Amino acid sequence: DASIWLWELTNDERFDNTDNRVSWAFETPAFTWGDSFVLKQLDCIELWVDKLFGKVDFIAEYRVDSYPCWFPIHAWTQCSARDCNEDIDAVSCPAYPSEPYCESFRATMVTPKVIPSCLKQSGRPSNQGYQFQIRLRIKGWARIRGLMVYAMPLAKQPYLGITC
Repeated sequence: DASIWLWELTNDERFDNTDNRVSWAFETPAFTWGDSFVLKQLDCIELWVDKLFGKVDFIAEYRVDSYPCWFPIHAWTQCSARDCNEDIDAVSCPAYPSEPYCESFRATMVTPKVIPSCLKQSGRPSNQGYQFQIRLRIKGWARIRGLMVYAMPLAKQPYLGITC
């Protein structure tokens, strides 16, 4: 493709081209909870956001150990009315101009328990491993204030799976 792209990074614009929601994502480091040699089972994630404005879509994903692909955790949408036209509880709305609403927050959002897939490479469900990495894909305006990843230690028999 012989095109030139121009990217504009701003701190004050909530939308692209007036009213288009911006898609963005981030990945965490791989969490081991202080012990790389203890087998764990990923349970769920909890996060809280502020600066929520308009419709915001969230997609949470994870990957285990050195697996290259991402597994879904949960997808959901949060909405914060931008003005009285979007507010379902507004009694009346002036014709023009309408005053914009303030940004909102959501604390805390907890995903459902992770539903595992079967991994042939490890012989374990995808929610069992030694380290887990999280990716959040977001479409809309919000700031992530905190993220907690819950995993429970699992008992593992020594030398299980080793054959001669």
